[in-house]
Amino acid sequence: MVMLLLGTLLFYWGHTLLWWRKAYWEKQRHLREGHLIEEKLMRLENPGETYIRFKLRDRLFHLFCIFAFFGLAATGLPIKFPDAGWSRFLMRFMGGTEEAIFFHQICAFVIFLEFLIFLGYCVHFTFYNKKRGETIKERLFGPYSFLPRKKDWEDFTAMGRWFVDQGQPPKFDHWSYYEKFDILAVFLGDGGHWCFRRFAMVTQYHCHIFPGMDHQRGSYYPF
Repeated sequence: MVMLLLGTLLFYWGHTLLWWRKAYWEKQRHLREGHLIEEKLMRLENPGETYIRFKLRDRLFHLFCIFAFFGLAATGLPIKFPDAGWSRFLMRFMGGTEEAIFFHQICAFVIFLEFLIFLGYCVHFTFYNKKRGETIKERLFGPYSFLPRKKDWEDFTAMGRWFVDQGQPPKFDHWSYYEKFDILAVFLGDGGHWCFRRFAMVTQYHCHIFPGMDHQRGSYYPF
């Protein structure tokens, strides 16, 4: 889990910093060339139709996921590092160990419930959503799928060249490669974390597989 977390953060922050660097220097270049002077900007009388990409349910789903994730972090890290000074401060702030564990269990339940909801969405998309493709193959490997495709790798390499001023930015499909990375990181992370905790709660069967597992702390988790 540590390697999964570190790999996700390394990709995310590296990608974000490269994009920030490119956007910053592009803006500076436009300023020097006079393209961003307000008097020269084109005013659109009729900007056209506005499209809502994410429905209210999608935004609420994401919002609950964010709060549950930070709740798990705020209550789980003090349990994992009980001797640290900041850990004792957080425990006192939350009212004690029992309260922290209870809140951790609530957040874990929300995350697990969202995992099941998203799994149901994937099943519905694959077998029943005819709007995104006539066949299962078209839906799984078409532009509306969350699965990685050859074009995602091509977009990723093109984006890398654009970051260092060696080419034009790619034209994405419905989902870009970094959006797929975001959703799969959460989806696989939730599933992997749940499986890991199942191992932690049945120590007599899995000690020889994960000899360094913290079994006592694993028992705090509700699933």
